[in-house]
Amino acid sequence: MIFDSSFFENNRKKLLDRLPDGVAVFFFSGEKKALSQDTDFRFLPDRNFYYLTGLSMPGVALILCKSQELRTAVLYCEEHNSHEERWHGKRMDFEEITRISGVADVRSSKLFEDEAYGYVHDSKINIANDSSSIMDAPRSFAAMVAQARSTEALIDVADIMTALRMVKTKSEQEAIAKADAITETALESIKS
Repeated sequence: MIFDSSFFENNRKKLLDRLPDGVAVFFFSGEKKALSQDTDFRFLPDRNFYYLTGLSMPGVALILCKSQELRTAVLYCEEHNSHEERWHGKRMDFEEITRISGVADVRSSKLFEDEAYGYVHDSKINIANDSSSIMDAPRSFAAMVAQARSTEALIDVADIMTALRMVKTKSEQEAIAKADAITETALESIKS
């Protein structure tokens, strides 16, 4: 892991700084895709979700809320299930998720639907999501918001996320330089 939790916390802060008060922003890590009956493709999280959390886990949702008095972040993840973990591998516990992401409030994914509906049906809260995601969950969520409120009730943060990610921090520049050096070494070893 190259970045510590403060990197992801700062990314969330920069996003919320650009949004108006009274907004709840929803991000989704994405879903596993089946390769065959018993094998999945290697999971890669939604890039903007990763930029805000540092997590590479399927089925995770992030809600960021901004009001005049308060800024909150909540992650919804699957809990440990020894039977499923036997076949699909160990899941991170909530403490490890907090250590990586810097999000102190980690809840069971079983709570997400009810709590998300609470935000969607609260007319005092504007709802936002990322239309640039290629994952299924953001599109399903946007459709649910449109059905419950209207398409005008949904704020798109795709342009904001693009603008944030275009400006690289010193630690990101160092990580890019390190990746470049590793690539150069690999290419040189292939040549010889």
